[in-house]
Amino acid sequence: MFDFSTWTTWSGVAAIILSVANSALYLRKTFKGEVKPHCFTWLIWGTLMETSAYAMFKADAGFGAVVVAFCGLLSLLTGVIAIFKGHKQFTISDKISLGLASFAILSLLVTDDPIHALILTTTADLLGYYPTFRKVYKDPFNESIFTFVVYIVIGLMTLSAIENLTITTLLYPTAVLLANMSLIVFIALCRLIKKRS
Repeated sequence: MFDFSTWTTWSGVAAIILSVANSALYLRKTFKGEVKPHCFTWLIWGTLMETSAYAMFKADAGFGAVVVAFCGLLSLLTGVIAIFKGHKQFTISDKISLGLASFAILSLLVTDDPIHALILTTTADLLGYYPTFRKVYKDPFNESIFTFVVYIVIGLMTLSAIENLTITTLLYPTAVLLANMSLIVFIALCRLIKKRS
């Protein structure tokens, strides 16, 4: 099914290996109490990655879709663990974000068009970032910048693993890449403000 003599496939394999290592480090920090992931964010991300992977498969994204699907499983695992070991305070705005993201996920069931599915998925995924941004604003030191820096590298590898470059195949991974960059900047700024206050 996949040609292992191509750059796109090997880039995807490298992204999967790096994803496993990054998740293992992040979960180790979670079990040690060094970071406290927000379960809403990770469960939303995982569900939407699986949905996006399906739409990307339909759009002939090639091995890039495999990477997104695999990362989705790792995110779901992190979300489940976060229920027990992660952030425990859920605000009304967190619940609204979860509700809107869930609505977008349900809306995907009524569309067979990959581009519409990916627009809804991308929108819902970005809503999923809100609980983590809010958590970081309150306590910027209980989130790992390193993890999201590695996710940027994985995102770039995922983009290079996409075989059929179209708006449909590029939209979701590009949006996630930019969102992770924004989160890193936000964490760094919040830490700087916290140290100076």
